[in-house]
Amino acid sequence: MSQFGEKCREARLALGMGLRRFCVENSLDPALISKIERGRIKLPGAEFREKLADALQLTGTDRVAFLDLGHVESGTIPPDLLSDERAVELLPAVMRSIRSEQVGDETIDKLMEIIKRS
Repeated sequence: MSQFGEKCREARLALGMGLRRFCVENSLDPALISKIERGRIKLPGAEFREKLADALQLTGTDRVAFLDLGHVESGTIPPDLLSDERAVELLPAVMRSIRSEQVGDETIDKLMEIIKRS
């Protein structure tokens, strides 16, 4: 199962909805949503993922985290980061640092904690 699929299922269940009811009420295909939740399909595009976040009633940081998971699993960079000149400038350095064998797991964990606190 994909992390995006897991989050999708968790959010749907938090609404107290079974798959069919959720899909009927939101004009979604139950087979497609089932495949997404089980990680059995390449994720649909960003526009569909936005519609799914709306259907799941995700807001704030939960919505951003959900959509970011979709970007990660789709191998894309969120448009808001691409439109931020400073972020675009920093992304290559961040990627090089993460790939580098010189940066250990402990350093990455510390960096993640700093980012989470900001």
